[in-house]
Amino acid sequence: MRNRFAGTCYRCGGHVAKGAGHFERHQGGWRTQHADCAIKAREDKQRGQQP
Repeated sequence: MRNRFAGTCYRCGGHVAKGAGHFERHQGGWRTQHADCAIKAREDKQRGQQP
């Protein structure tokens, strides 16, 4: 889901503007990431799972 509040990307450490990334529940709190960081992480994960 898109972030409704600005925050810090937990993947790259950069600023994530309102609506420019995604949020997720983590250890009883919330964390934010850039949309581009989420896409790159998903691609890296898929590449690692292929034989």
